[in-house]
Amino acid sequence: MSDKKTFAIAVFGIPEPERSVLKNIFKLSLYRAYTYALVSSDQSSEILLVDANDPRAMKEWRTFTSASMSVPSVPDQGKASLPVPTVMVTKETPSETMAYCIRRPFVATRVLGVLDQVAAQVAKGPGQEDMSKEEKPTDDCKNRRTCGSNSAGRG
Repeated sequence: MSDKKTFAIAVFGIPEPERSVLKNIFKLSLYRAYTYALVSSDQSSEILLVDANDPRAMKEWRTFTSASMSVPSVPDQGKASLPVPTVMVTKETPSETMAYCIRRPFVATRVLGVLDQVAAQVAKGPGQEDMSKEEKPTDDCKNRRTCGSNSAGRG
């Protein structure tokens, strides 16, 4: 009997070569507390990854999130769905408006570190947004909750 939870992750605008990298990184998560699997955007997902540098991906993501908020969720019998946590993927230094972000290029520790923090927040459930001391932003992240920036000065 396993307490492990697999989080379904939908992507918007992430190119196929990077999706392959993500799939390989997600294989590493099989040995961690949370595991991850890529799903298409038309499937139910618990976390979204969005290419913040691609205007079409951003538009598709905004359309998706506004549509998902207006559709009643089946288990709640008519209540609107809660917003799906979104992780922005960017090549530049992330803006302060991004709660969760991963800088390119994808590095396993960076990707899994951010996703583990998002997954832990999702696992807590709604209404428990207070950050613990471990989740406070670093100087590199400024006001964002968490990011996968390379603080060693590379990239």
